[in-house]
Amino acid sequence: MEANGVYSMKSFPNGVVIAPRGTLELAPGGYHAMMVGLKTSTSEGQTIPATLTFRRLNRVETVRVAFTVQIAPPEPVTKAKVP
Repeated sequence: MEANGVYSMKSFPNGVVIAPRGTLELAPGGYHAMMVGLKTSTSEGQTIPATLTFRRLNRVETVRVAFTVQIAPPEPVTKAKVP
């Protein structure tokens, strides 16, 4: 999410809504999966198995997927001037 040239992260603790027959693309700079607390180190290009959970009405479905690790370069720090 960008505001005034500064990017920020936003979490979705209750998930995101995908319209029926809709899609949601996971991509750098947009919706993406950030994995924290991994028990082992990762390297660029490595694949990590994951399970996505979908809730529809009273039904829960899970899908197993594999994410490819992308190491993002550090973002430059933007300093704001305080008047």
